[in-house]
Amino acid sequence: MLSPRVRFGLLATALALGALILYGQCVGFSFIRLDDPDYTFACAFVKNGLTFGGVREAFTNLRHGGIWMPLTYLSYMADISLYGSVPAGHHLTSIVLHAVNVALLFALLLKLLPERNRDAVLIAFFAAAFWAVHPQRVEAVAWIASRKELLWTLFALAGLLAWSCERFTLAFVFAALAALAKPTAMVFPFLVLSLDLLLQRRIRWLRMLPLLALAVATGLVALYSQTHPEGMAVKDVYYAPFGSRLLNAATAVGLALRQLAMPSGLHLDYRLLPEEMPIALAFFAALIVLVVFAARSARRRELGAALLWFAAALAPTLGIFASFGEQARADRFLYLPMMAVSMLLVVLLRTPLSPRARRLGILIFALELGLLASITFSLTRTYRDDTAAFTRTVLCDPDHGRALAHLGEAECAAGRLEEGIADLEHSLFVRPVPDTLGKLTYALMRRGQAEDFQKIEDLSLDLAANPQSDRKGQALEALGTARLHAHDWKNAAEYLYLSVTAPARFYSAEDAKFKLALAWYNLGRREDAKKLFDLLASSSRADLAERAKNALIAVYEDPNILLFL
Repeated sequence: MLSPRVRFGLLATALALGALILYGQCVGFSFIRLDDPDYTFACAFVKNGLTFGGVREAFTNLRHGGIWMPLTYLSYMADISLYGSVPAGHHLTSIVLHAVNVALLFALLLKLLPERNRDAVLIAFFAAAFWAVHPQRVEAVAWIASRKELLWTLFALAGLLAWSCERFTLAFVFAALAALAKPTAMVFPFLVLSLDLLLQRRIRWLRMLPLLALAVATGLVALYSQTHPEGMAVKDVYYAPFGSRLLNAATAVGLALRQLAMPSGLHLDYRLLPEEMPIALAFFAALIVLVVFAARSARRRELGAALLWFAAALAPTLGIFASFGEQARADRFLYLPMMAVSMLLVVLLRTPLSPRARRLGILIFALELGLLASITFSLTRTYRDDTAAFTRTVLCDPDHGRALAHLGEAECAAGRLEEGIADLEHSLFVRPVPDTLGKLTYALMRRGQAEDFQKIEDLSLDLAANPQSDRKGQALEALGTARLHAHDWKNAAEYLYLSVTAPARFYSAEDAKFKLALAWYNLGRREDAKKLFDLLASSSRADLAERAKNALIAVYEDPNILLFL
């Protein structure tokens, strides 16, 4: 006969191993263009790994990315120090964190059981497994940029376990760590309240005062970070009307519940779509009915506690208390809130079962878990790279401008210029933003047909009048190249120089520098051009170094020569 401690260890290990196996394929996945680079290898204070300066910047820079999450940045730094800039290590860390979280959830669910008989432990096991394998977890685990959800959940669960054992100081420490991983942890006092209600304990209001103070401080920091993002103008926290924010919140909750019951249409980067509102609002209305039922039910304490957990954990991400921006909702926001479903299963089914009911329940749960795991495994594969991720998004939302832009950029990077340009043109049509214009003109420049350069000129009329608007320099390089083809050396030199020195340029400027040297030489700035050619002749890119050397040979043989692309 196994002791309860050994039984818990075996079942928790089984849950963790199951999560590792289900998501193990992520180790072979790439970074996703959406947010992954900004948090890892393209982040100035993260890309060099764990350094004193990087750690200091992570804690003192409240504005990077519009969110203060120093512990999350430290985890990315640790990954780079351990594994380098390859994505495999980042994915491995995320998978391990998810495995630990499901074990912690299982431990927390067991705390809700007054008697840990075999039936109750089995229900807790299946309830934890249901949460772990549900397809709504995929975004949080398979997308490196979602690390913050995994980390703050880890510390929050550890803090709740400490609170349940009346280790209040330790609970406060874990709550602070959760807040340093993601400001959403400001809801921790409400999670504590929910837990006390589920445990049928008296509310320890005095013990909660430090947690409430921490929550207020975290909320103020989050408000500052969101309204003062680095490199951008100060934002109004309520730039969207209250009615729009409320409608978005109701739609997001309704769709979350719909996809809990029917996990279809899951993808990266949701938008608020009018055609989804009827079914979303129907599910939201069903939730309201459940709230009314809970208020009148004999189990209203348990139902109310689970609803409090769900509502409190999800509230900061719904856009009610701050405008929601372009992304109306996200599966990663549901990572901790949906634990409320597992808690409900435990508290509502914690009665001894007959042998027949036990066997039938195990069979039903096993089949459900198998079905969910198969959907999750398939959905996880759509996060393997940009093309797979954004193809999935466009399949579910054909006019998703941001997804089309990312997909087009990925296709161009893979050499599929025709498909990439088509997607970028579609994106620019449905979502005309400067970043997409830069990607499209750069792709047209790479294809390099005569009509492409004319199209670049046509698309860049506003840019020509305000060149400083292209902070990344992509569109400027394309426009400068088009001017080179037209033998307009003066404007070509101007646009190419601005491209090379663009403040937010994040890709190599060597090609633009070579073209700038051509423009300078033909414009008469020959010594400047020679210096630039000489610099590029030692490039690590063999093709570029050879072109620069050939240009130098040509100008020394005939100083009056004109240089063309």
